Amino acid sequence: MRRGPIAVALALCLTVTGATALTIAERPAPAAGAGAAIPPPPPPPFLTANREFEAAAFTGQLSAWTCDPGTGLTRPGIWGVGYAMTSKPTATSQAGCTQTVPVRPNTMYWLFAVARGGPVVLGTEYGSVSLPRTTDWTDLRTVFTTGPDASTVRVSVRGTSPGEKVAVDGVRLQGMDSTAIKPAGPPPVVVAGEQTSHSVRLSWVGTPGSSQYRVYEGDVLRYIVWNAAETVTLDGLQPATSYQYTVTALNAAGETGRSAPVSARTAPASAKRPAAVGTVTAESLPDGIRLRWKPVPGATDGYNIWFNGFPEFAWVYGTEYMFPARRGEQPVTTYTFRVSALNSAGEGPKSPKVRVRH
Repeated sequence: MRRGPIAVALALCLTVTGATALTIAERPAPAAGAGAAIPPPPPPPFLTANREFEAAAFTGQLSAWTCDPGTGLTRPGIWGVGYAMTSKPTATSQAGCTQTVPVRPNTMYWLFAVARGGPVVLGTEYGSVSLPRTTDWTDLRTVFTTGPDASTVRVSVRGTSPGEKVAVDGVRLQGMDSTAIKPAGPPPVVVAGEQTSHSVRLSWVGTPGSSQYRVYEGDVLRYIVWNAAETVTLDGLQPATSYQYTVTALNAAGETGRSAPVSARTAPASAKRPAAVGTVTAESLPDGIRLRWKPVPGATDGYNIWFNGFPEFAWVYGTEYMFPARRGEQPVTTYTFRVSALNSAGEGPKSPKVRVRH
């Protein structure tokens, strides 16, 4: 994935504010015998699996959650991208989703989510927090300390008003991983998504209680994915080459066995750069600005997004990009975008400018 410094800064900002699409914390495995300085430890991990419901893209389900009738999925989620869980209670069903997560005793944990629509409640056996009806994505947050004999907690989220639908995203339990109960198994589903001439993107259904995932290429540890992120881009690969990967889950109690292997093949090398991107359309939406364009033949490595003249502001694999800017949070202004296509030979000419008031 190719990103400029501005995109990196934006990713860090969105991670803090709770965006769902830019929360990946990934690090390469250290080289054997390397004498580099040891980096500081990461913050307490997010322990809920499929917390942003992105596994729906390849399973079509609320994977890793146990859900009642009346629950479902909707698009988009927060920031106008991805998926969110929906709950519409009835007289016979609370339409809730639960997940049991290994934890430590006598330890503080934080529970977060965002929701909009009908009233909703988020909690565990240690208490809950509720939210009334809202038309905008709104935070729910609570904190609790586990009991002296605790080994798991049951995270629950549901609507509370029969007939009223609520959408929920980013259900995150954050705190120290269990030292007594390791994850129940490796990721049950692993898929290979974006495959450029130099990279492969893997995604998987997570396992509750995991604090890390490890990605193996054959028998070689290729990547350690911190903070229990459930996707990683493996870069530096050779064009037109087949690879096979497995993934394990782990926490302080131990590492699971490996997932079923998944195969991927990188795109072939290109002899010349791709042509220019044609007309780009920009649509102002409540959660951001949606850009769309037609595919460019030979753009095997995706597209760069140029914002107000800044190079490589963002990178996407497909022909659509959602610029995250909620309407009303900033004064109305004019945004300018251009898009360019990529392959192994380089970057093609930029599209004509598209301007939008938002």
